[in-house]
Amino acid sequence: MSADAAEVAARVIESFGRRVTVATADGATFPAELFGKRLTCVCGDEVTIRPPSRSSGDVAKVVTVAPRRSTFARTDSRGRTEPLAANLSLLAVIVAPEPVPDPYIADRYLAEGVSSISQIAWLLGYQEVSAFSKAYKRWTGKAPREARTAAVT
Repeated sequence: MSADAAEVAARVIESFGRRVTVATADGATFPAELFGKRLTCVCGDEVTIRPPSRSSGDVAKVVTVAPRRSTFARTDSRGRTEPLAANLSLLAVIVAPEPVPDPYIADRYLAEGVSSISQIAWLLGYQEVSAFSKAYKRWTGKAPREARTAAVT
């Protein structure tokens, strides 16, 4: 794009605070910065950009943000709504069951003797060592400490 090119329509494809990556209709992508203190963007926003000047080597400037047709948002820690994405036409939610820890893997970690029992519990997805110990005893009939002692001797 030439240095004196007019403003161009684009879509935000990545957003990092005041720095974004935009894609134009012709498929070109490049970094841009928000122009103005009150301007905010999220992925999916339709924007108007001022292309970068080749002579100065600066980045494109986002000068306007079009009104959003839809917003995907969450509530932040202070109870305020925080937009995450805009102008969505489809949202896919993937749900999968939490995998069940494998007693064989727990046995291998315990026999290895390098990781502590609390580290093994964490690696297997347990937040509490006591929950891991109860589950291990249910699987094998022994406490993790007993299994580790038996494996070392």
